[in-house]
Amino acid sequence: MKYVMYGSPKCTYCHSAKDLFEQKGIEYEYRDISADPVAKEFLLDLGVRTVPQILLEDDIGEGIGRYSLIGGYDALCEHLRN
Repeated sequence: MKYVMYGSPKCTYCHSAKDLFEQKGIEYEYRDISADPVAKEFLLDLGVRTVPQILLEDDIGEGIGRYSLIGGYDALCEHLRN
């Protein structure tokens, strides 16, 4: 499983989420929705309109992934506390 964060360079909470991942030594993949229209469309399809959005991706094989939505920065903080 890996963390995937969707964000934008101008987003303060995105920078805070990145800092939190780095402080805790957690590897994550960052996807910039301002530069990647596919990433932006993925979030819209999930029904979310704000960033950051953090997901856990579980590779179930053959290039197929399953995602669990954690949510934004506050949800990430709560998730990492548990």
